[in-house]
Amino acid sequence: LRVLAAAWRGAWTGRLVGLTGSNGKTTTKDFLASLLTAQSPCLATRGNLNNHFGVPLTLLRRDEDDRYAVVEMGMNHRHEISALAEIAEPTIGVLTNVRPNHLDWHRSLEHYAASKQAIFSASPACAAPRRVDAARCPWRTDVLSELRLSVPGTHNRENAIDAIATIVEHLAVVDGALTWPTVPAGLEPRNPRNIAVVPGGVGWK
Repeated sequence: LRVLAAAWRGAWTGRLVGLTGSNGKTTTKDFLASLLTAQSPCLATRGNLNNHFGVPLTLLRRDEDDRYAVVEMGMNHRHEISALAEIAEPTIGVLTNVRPNHLDWHRSLEHYAASKQAIFSASPACAAPRRVDAARCPWRTDVLSELRLSVPGTHNRENAIDAIATIVEHLAVVDGALTWPTVPAGLEPRNPRNIAVVPGGVGWK
């Protein structure tokens, strides 16, 4: 299964976002897939099928028309992320956060974090992925203070920021096609409210 998935991935030249983290993976993936689908056909992990079976099965669902893919990757043990990234070959990597989960399989939080960081490593077939660092986005503070989502929980604002940062800081630069008018249209299916585009930046009423 892994060999077939890797071969099918290798035959595709679209942009693939690899996404992992202790919490927020699936919600961030859903936000991001919704944004990208508003622009072009996009493959995305179904539910949280993010393990050594789910990632290959996701990749094998790719259609010829898909321009983007958002692939969620989970792990319990060391080296699982690196193995999944080898198959998926992400061009962009997203690490939502690192929390003390699964420490029974890791000697420390630092070792656990290092295993998660493998999503940013270069694979044999492609360069190291661009790293999404939403914490350093200059517009982050303003957006966090104003963003309102119908989805409950303040943590979902962080998930939305990760998704938006992926688009703005990376895919927009790479493709030149994803613009701020696309962001409200893409987030609409995920139930945000009162989204407004501000000239030269972002704003939420």
